Amino acid sequence: MGIDKNNFMQFFDDLDQFVYACDPKTYELIYLNKKFKEIARGSEADKICYKKLYNFDAPCHFCTNHKIFGVNSKSPYIWDFFNPFLKKWFHIVDQRIELKNRTLRLEIADEITKRKKVEEKLEFNSMLLNQIQDMITVTDLEGKIIYVNEASYQALKMSREDLIGKTVHFFGENPEVGATQQEIIDKTLSDGMWKGIIVNYAKDGTEQILETRTWLIKDEKSKPIGMIGISTDITKRKKIEEKLEESERRYREIVELLPDIVFEADKNLKLVFVNQIGFEKFGYESGIIPEDFKITDILVEGEEDRVKRHIKNIISGKLTKPGEYLFHKKNGEKFYGRVH
Repeated sequence: MGIDKNNFMQFFDDLDQFVYACDPKTYELIYLNKKFKEIARGSEADKICYKKLYNFDAPCHFCTNHKIFGVNSKSPYIWDFFNPFLKKWFHIVDQRIELKNRTLRLEIADEITKRKKVEEKLEFNSMLLNQIQDMITVTDLEGKIIYVNEASYQALKMSREDLIGKTVHFFGENPEVGATQQEIIDKTLSDGMWKGIIVNYAKDGTEQILETRTWLIKDEKSKPIGMIGISTDITKRKKIEEKLEESERRYREIVELLPDIVFEADKNLKLVFVNQIGFEKFGYESGIIPEDFKITDILVEGEEDRVKRHIKNIISGKLTKPGEYLFHKKNGEKFYGRVH
C-alpha cells in the first residue's frame, strides 16, 4: 500500500528541508516542495529531475539511484554533497518509497554550509595545533578534557580514548615540585589565566615536569566556556639544573675547606662569591658581600690596571702565569696575594 499523494505533498511542503520525488527510471519529477522550487535551475516547464534541478542534459554523474534500489532497496543512503552551482553544502537522505503503487526516489536535503565551514575550520585548527610541539589541552570549565593535540598523546603515551572525557586530575600531580591540578583550575577561573610549573605522569609512570600557561576560553559575548593550557616539557632542563646545583653545592663545600682565599667575579669584576677564609682575611662580615663590591675595591691603588690585564688574558684563553698583587684589608692593612 502506497503513501497518499495529497498527504505527502502537504507534509513536505511545510518542511524547511529541500524535498523532491522522481521516477528512478524516467527521471520524471513527481513532486518538488516549495523550498526546493526556490533553488531549482531549470524552467517551469521542465519535468525531468536533472534538467529541472541542475539544468543538465543528461542524468547527474553523482546520482545515487544505484545506492537505493536493488540490493539496498530497504536502506536509505545518507551523504553530504557540495552543490557547485549554489556553492552550498547539503546533508542528503535518499530513500525508496511507494506512492500510489509507484516506486519513486525521495530525496530530503538540509543545507549545512555553515556547519561545514565550522568543521573545516576546526579541522584546519586541529591540523595546526597538531604541528605544535608543545602539549595543548582544552577542557570545559570543570576541567573535563575535550581536546588534546598530537604532541600530548605522544608525550603521555596515551590514546584519545585514554584522555577525552577525563578530568585533568587524570594527568597526576606532585605538589612538592609544582601546582596541583585543582589549584590551576581555581586560579584560571578566578584570574582568567595561570602560569607555573606542574608535574604530569605518562602512562608508563614517567614523571614529566611542565612549564604551563592556561587561559579562559570565552565566546563572542565574553562568557567563559572553557579553558586551554599550553605546556612545554622542561624535564631535561630541570634535571640538568638540579645536577648543576648539586655540582655547585659540592664545589662550594670544597672551596670552603681550602686554606687559600677563593673568590669569583663577573665580567665587570663584581664579586659574586668569596669563601670563608676570604671574608676572614679581608676583615668583612662572614657570608655578606657588600653591594656592587668589586675586586678593585680590595686592591691597593695602582694595581687595578695590572689585574684587569691579567683577567683579560685569562678570559681570552691566553696562558697566564699567576700574578702577585698588593691587597688591603677592610682596616687598611696591606698584604700581597697571588692571583691564578
